[in-house]
Amino acid sequence: MAATSANAVAAPSAEALNATLTTFFDPAVPAADKVVLVEDGAKQAAVLDQFNTVLQGYPLTADVTKVATVDDDTVTATTTIAGPHGGAPTDITFDEVNGEWVVSDDATCTILGMGRLACVK
Repeated sequence: MAATSANAVAAPSAEALNATLTTFFDPAVPAADKVVLVEDGAKQAAVLDQFNTVLQGYPLTADVTKVATVDDDTVTATTTIAGPHGGAPTDITFDEVNGEWVVSDDATCTILGMGRLACVK
């Protein structure tokens, strides 16, 4: 039986994750403010700035419908990401980092790839 930390963070609600993605997809939010929303965000700052430019011409929305716990510090959110040409459900992974739930590095790269941008590995 695995020991659990007394400081374990509760799994996030769909509403909380939706709020994170809404901010992430808002082109008016500066990239400097988005780095805290993604795992290892500081290394993605320049790409997040480019992503904001993409979002100005191709706005995206997110609707989290289900959150499933993977382990103590990872959840998967079933999310419909929609743009001007429709949407499709996709699973977005969030990791708990320093008490906050952030978009995982892999999920960030997948989303940036939707905008034809390459994340920094």
